[in-house]
Amino acid sequence: MLIENGASLDYNKAQCVRSALEQNNFNLLRILLTGNCHPTTLCKVLPNAMAIQDQSERFHVMSSLIEKGVSGEQLHVALRTSVGEAKNAVDFQLMGLLIQKHASVDFTDKDGNCVCIAAAREDEKALDMLDHGDPSPDTASAALQHLPVSFAKSEPA
Repeated sequence: MLIENGASLDYNKAQCVRSALEQNNFNLLRILLTGNCHPTTLCKVLPNAMAIQDQSERFHVMSSLIEKGVSGEQLHVALRTSVGEAKNAVDFQLMGLLIQKHASVDFTDKDGNCVCIAAAREDEKALDMLDHGDPSPDTASAALQHLPVSFAKSEPA
């Protein structure tokens, strides 16, 4: 009822959205996201959305948040997080969405860079997808340093 009457989700840094995510209450989340909220406020809940274990549900939630206009550093962190998951659990669908929505493949923080992480893991599929994010020469150079020599060798002609 409050949402229908224009209540904003901005209160307390979108605490209502964060609570719905923490409780895995996706039905409530869908209702809440029909309300008004500034995208910079919603960016603060992206770490909570990235903590969702079910990849399908996480993809849907992240898509919904991106539709509401989230962008910037937390989107870049989400890309790095998705690449940093266990190699057999990397969510390539989410990676593709984040790259399409301009998450930076050049973003680096204390936890590293997504391209360097994929290179260190020898994850060819992730590297191929990240290449669509147009990494800078500096990022590509840094990633090459993380490749094992055997992976970096060219195949004989």
